[in-house]
Order: sequence, then C-alpha cells, then structure tokens
Amino acid sequence: MSIRNALGKGIGKVNRAIWFVALLYLANVGFAFILGGILADQLAESLGSSASAQKMLDGYDDYWYANFNTHAQGLATTFHPGVVGIGAVLNAVDATVTGRLFQSHPAVLGGGILLMVLWAFATGGLLALFLRPRPVSFFQEGARFFFRMAVLALMALFIYHLIFHYLLEPLLGWLREVNRDVLDERVDFFSHLLVYLAVWMLVGLVSLIFDYSKIITVHHNMTMAFLAPVKAAWFIVKHPGRTVGLYLSLSLFWLVAVGIYWLVAPGVGQNTWSKIWLAFALGQVFIFFRIWLRALFFAAQGSLYAGLVPAPAVSSQPAPTETGEVAA
Repeated sequence: MSIRNALGKGIGKVNRAIWFVALLYLANVGFAFILGGILADQLAESLGSSASAQKMLDGYDDYWYANFNTHAQGLATTFHPGVVGIGAVLNAVDATVTGRLFQSHPAVLGGGILLMVLWAFATGGLLALFLRPRPVSFFQEGARFFFRMAVLALMALFIYHLIFHYLLEPLLGWLREVNRDVLDERVDFFSHLLVYLAVWMLVGLVSLIFDYSKIITVHHNMTMAFLAPVKAAWFIVKHPGRTVGLYLSLSLFWLVAVGIYWLVAPGVGQNTWSKIWLAFALGQVFIFFRIWLRALFFAAQGSLYAGLVPAPAVSSQPAPTETGEVAA
C-alpha cells in the first residue's frame, strides 16, 4: 500500500467516525472549561470594574499584570500574555520540545493526566473502529483495550523521560560549557539547533514505534502489549520508507494547520462580543482539527499496516489465545 492510499483510506475512516472525534473534542473542552472557569473567577476578582479591566479589554495593561503576577497563587500563576491566540500553541510546543511539559502547574498537569487516561480508552476504541472489517462498539472495544493502551502509554512516557532527562539535559549542559567563551551567537544557536533536531528525531522514532505498537496490539489482539514495540520496530525496519514517509506527511498536516492558525488567530484587543466569539470559534476549530488529526494518525497508519500485513484482523469478540484461554 502506498502512502497516498493509506492517507486516503485513513481520512475516509476518520470521517465515518466523526461523531466519536466530536465526543473527544467535547471531553477536551469540558476539561478546559473547568480549569478556565476557576481562572476566570480569579481574574474577575482582581480586575473587577477597575480602569485596568477596560485596558485589558482594549489591549493590555502591563502595570496590572505585574501587580497580579506578584500576588498570583494557584492556577492564577499560569496566566500570562502568551496564553492568547497562537501564543498558547507556541508555549505548548516550546514546553514539549524542551521536555518541560511535565513541569506545568499541578492543576494543569492533573488535567493532562486525566486526558491521557481518556485517550488510553479512546485509542483502543478508535483503532478497533478503523481496523475491524465490520462495525464494532467504540465503548466496548475502548474498555477491552484500555489497560493495554495504558501500558503502552506509560512505557512511552518512561522512554521520553529518559531521553529528556538523561540525554537532552546533559547535552545542553555540555553545550553551555563548550560555548561559554564563544563570542559568535550563531555558533551557540546552531549547536543548540542540532542538538534539538537530533533529540527530536529520536523522540519521533519512539512516537512512531508506539503508534504501531498500539495498532499491532489491537490488530492482533495481543494480550502482552508490552511486547508490541518489538514487533512495531521490526515492522518499521522492514518498511522504513512508507512508515516514516507517512508519519512525516501527517506531521506536515500539523505544521500547515499551525501556520494557518498563526496567520488568522486574533491576539489581544478583542473588545467586542463579535470579536471575542470569533477568536473563540477559531480556537475551537483548531482544537477540533488537532483531535481529528490525531485520529487520522491512527487510521492512516492502521491502514498502512493492514495493507502490508495481510493477516485478517480479529473479530470484535475476545479471541482465544494459543493456550486456549479467552483474551481479556
């Protein structure tokens, strides 16, 4: 199967499961509204009906923010100028690239963990929808594969921790020592760029392996999911061009979406309800697309795997294992 065919089949499968994508979007928005509501109350208490409130509505008030930031506690410490428009996306990208994603505020981190649990459930359900030859229950399959998807997610997180903590941090420390007496800033910039590129090539490879690990676990109903990364790595070695090419093609979709959002996303100064709702709507379209694209990763990569490994997918019912027992 070609990359183009895998993408085409993947898009069709995701669009047929669009209601489940919408359900995941609503769950994400629900988490955001809970945290956003708490932060909104704290901001309203600080601004009230003061002149600073009008200045913040019209644009920005540095004096108010400096005072607010000095006394901010709890979730209020997460509020800063970069949370508006494309800034929120770039902040998340920066935290991910530098390995600081898990240094967020405990409330935000807790919400992220809950979303990871949700995605462990959703991953099994979505992959079953995409890989099974006949309709299955998203919720039943999600529950059946939840533990196995959670195991793979935890394995991936552990490897990411090793990469960022024991590889990236020492490399950056080494660069600081090497470039300490270098006067040309370009040397420091490009040396850091090369380190980040090398580390993120490794992160991308790990991500690719665990994507196919999840696909293989569902496709073959593997009970010992922790062995799936070995099979996934071997599959990638056998088909490097198509697996890596498809992954890069899907990643390009993400980069294009970020670029478009960068161009159209409003910043501060949305001082009318129409502008506020427009900014909100554009943000929600971008978030929905992110979730749709995550589903497309599973659908397209699953189509590629099924096309290259012709073994039939198991039925929606638990299949007997080699020992004759029914898989959980």
